[in-house]
Amino acid sequence: MNKYMNINALVQDFNRYYDNQEHLKELGDIDIGKYVAGAIVVFNLDTKQVKWTTPLDLSTDAGNFRAYIYSSPTVVDLDGDGNLDILVGTSFGLFYVLDHHGNLLRLEFFF
Repeated sequence: MNKYMNINALVQDFNRYYDNQEHLKELGDIDIGKYVAGAIVVFNLDTKQVKWTTPLDLSTDAGNFRAYIYSSPTVVDLDGDGNLDILVGTSFGLFYVLDHHGNLLRLEFFF
């Protein structure tokens, strides 16, 4: 029998979050043009509110290596507990596995 999941969340990489001027206000006086940050932000699609965020990598924009996330995260139930885990790789050569609450389950380095 197939098991269906009711998913009411959107998993998004952080690249476009601060394009919204309302979200940009959260940072106060920080000049985000000097930094590159990668994170996972999960939104509740019913309430359109942020459920949680998990910062991943941070770099300066002037460095040789920047903290980019080039692809969408993958969601899959890795451990069979009925909850979707989140897998994402970053330009730092890091591969993150997060649980459905954003807690780090595993971190691998590939270079």
